[in-house]
Amino acid sequence: MADAFLKQYGGSGAGSDDCTAKRNQVLAGVTAVTSDSDDEALAGTMPERGKLSRTLSAGESVTLSEGHYAGGTVSAQSLASQTGGATAEDRYVKKGLTYWKDGVLRTGTMETQSAISFSAAALSSTAIRISWKNPAKGPWEGIRVRMSASGTPGASGGTEKYRGAGNNPNQGGGNNYADITGLDPSQTYYFTCTSYYTGLPDGSSANIQGKTKPKSIEELWNEYKYPSCETTFKDNSSGANSTACYNHTWTPSGDRLTGGKKFTLNHFSLGLNEMLLVMLDEYKRASEFSSATMNTTDIQTFVGRGIRILKATGETKLDLGKILTAKLEEDSSYNTQGYSYHWIYLKFTVSNPLVTDGLSPSIPDGGCIEFY
Repeated sequence: MADAFLKQYGGSGAGSDDCTAKRNQVLAGVTAVTSDSDDEALAGTMPERGKLSRTLSAGESVTLSEGHYAGGTVSAQSLASQTGGATAEDRYVKKGLTYWKDGVLRTGTMETQSAISFSAAALSSTAIRISWKNPAKGPWEGIRVRMSASGTPGASGGTEKYRGAGNNPNQGGGNNYADITGLDPSQTYYFTCTSYYTGLPDGSSANIQGKTKPKSIEELWNEYKYPSCETTFKDNSSGANSTACYNHTWTPSGDRLTGGKKFTLNHFSLGLNEMLLVMLDEYKRASEFSSATMNTTDIQTFVGRGIRILKATGETKLDLGKILTAKLEEDSSYNTQGYSYHWIYLKFTVSNPLVTDGLSPSIPDGGCIEFY
């Protein structure tokens, strides 16, 4: 009879060498054989972190500690909530630049506002006033005025004569002006006026022109230092060839002859559309005569100007119209005693006769003569 044997096999399984997980990859409190447990079932060391929920603002971050997370969310706040406190408006942000507000990327519209209604008017023989209206709102810092005597200078040509906000800088929509001084008499000037605001492109430009006044009578008499200032008109009651005249001495004041004092001199034979403006009246020997002159440019500035006789009230008594011609002349009247009357004067012809409706060129008390 044959013998029978029962062979018992052991229950061997996989060991640490067969594993890839380590204890720090197994939750704490849970046992397992791992690659670093030496074939023993040991508890894991990975912490349980539970669910993570965070909401981040722009620029924030979250640092995750080592461990196991059971879900959750990490999210960013909405742009609207993060930019809702912005107080800027498109009109306060430079045109073309962008900014965030209420979650929307916006574009600025701010640009230099422009003054309007520019004009130029002569103040005197050396000054022109530039006038304008301020813009109704900003940004606006002022205007730059460039000037040329030979044509429109544009925003960068000619010479800069003024930069600023004028005489009335703060009234939105208000009338404003700046005076350009140091100019030449009877000269046309061209101006380009450009609105500006520092940090922004320039606003619009306006081109205007103005002409200075001729030198005033007072300026001429001061410049040339004439010893006399007299006027002579024909006495309209006398005959055609009569030398009877109305004569006055004056004090030049601006463009007026004031403080008139009448005197008698019957020498000049004048027409009813002629008058004399005397700059030298003397009684001397011919060898001792003084001289007086005026350059041609200054003489010709009288042509085209008006002249009128005013009452003491300022009311016009007689308007002689425009001066048509102006000539520098000299005359003398010999006296048998060896002395002579000697005159140097401007002789004007005017557009209106010196007698109108019975009026004569006699000067009323307190009246004056005005060039306009």
